[in-house]
Amino acid sequence: MTGRTVLIIPAYEPDERLVQLMGELAGHGVERIILIDDGSGDAYRDIFERAVQVYKDKYDLRSGGDTIQTETTDASCHADRSPAGDGGAPYIMLLSHEKNCGKGRALKTAMAYALEQFPDLAGCVTADSDGQHHAEDILRVGEALTENEDALILGVRTFEGMDVPWKSRTGNTITRFVFRLLTGISTQDTQTGLRGIPAALMRECLDLPGERFEFETQMLMACKDRFPVRDLPIRTIYDSAEHHSTHFDPFADSFKIYRVLLGDFIRYLFSSVSSFVVDILLFRLFAALLPSAAWRLLAATVCARVLSSCYNYAVNRIFVFKSKKRAGRTFFSYALLACCIMLASGGCLTLFMHLFPGADETAAKVVIDAILFFVSYFVQKRVVF
Repeated sequence: MTGRTVLIIPAYEPDERLVQLMGELAGHGVERIILIDDGSGDAYRDIFERAVQVYKDKYDLRSGGDTIQTETTDASCHADRSPAGDGGAPYIMLLSHEKNCGKGRALKTAMAYALEQFPDLAGCVTADSDGQHHAEDILRVGEALTENEDALILGVRTFEGMDVPWKSRTGNTITRFVFRLLTGISTQDTQTGLRGIPAALMRECLDLPGERFEFETQMLMACKDRFPVRDLPIRTIYDSAEHHSTHFDPFADSFKIYRVLLGDFIRYLFSSVSSFVVDILLFRLFAALLPSAAWRLLAATVCARVLSSCYNYAVNRIFVFKSKKRAGRTFFSYALLACCIMLASGGCLTLFMHLFPGADETAAKVVIDAILFFVSYFVQKRVVF
């Protein structure tokens, strides 16, 4: 890119579309590029060499013969860095992994290299190598990042037209709905590869889990309450709805993405079940220890519920939602929510039985408490923690 940004392009087994894209980027004056070969192998070496050469040739024609720094180096899957150049523009760097490590790892390797190479970096723009992104749109995302250096800029695809593969259109619609429901972050395209990433977020990305396509979901989730997420509409390019090629596995990679999205809820489910077990065990313990009296069972129930609730709060705060808010504030909010859920459960059950006196009380309570279970999850995730 230009100024204080750099363009990162991860590529695995690319075709002629990468060569064409590099020529277009040179023609539009993109000055800083880090191209990373994610273990494509010797069969694709010619593609990468021609991509670099086309960029150099076309940039020379455009600029009248400016000197272009061109360097190559191997990079392990652990993001080892090597010194390169003096950071001046124009600049193109070809990194390579010895084996395929995944898009997420390729992006981390390139980000680590960029942060090392350019100490004054404002951020980077990432783009796919398969020709889905216009050079003009890549520049627009870079400009938006320059104007909003604290925000994640997403080049969002419209998914309109006959050439858009049905699995891309359907998958995006479902994923963005689930993502907004679970995180509260609203965006039209959760899996876009065209992104403007501020330097502060780049540094955090180096430690995020996920080595493949799920890494981009982790990046989005890391923005919650910390980095604004801004959508920038872009054009979408597909060869055709039937013949578009991609390394994205609709089953394996979708599973990894949804595992990331549903991770909090799965941990929340574990927390709730384990809290129930703790509550029952404590009840039995107190019932056995307390002296025989009319109040014994009530006291055992209250003591067990108080301690199991404290356990549930601690697990939810530390393990489930990983909250960084002050413990005192979150505990008060959690206790208030627990009281509201308890009152709502009793109140809704009473109202339901009044409206439908012949209904089964146990079945009604199960349904009501199941609904409140999800309500409690979303309130804890969005408000409490």
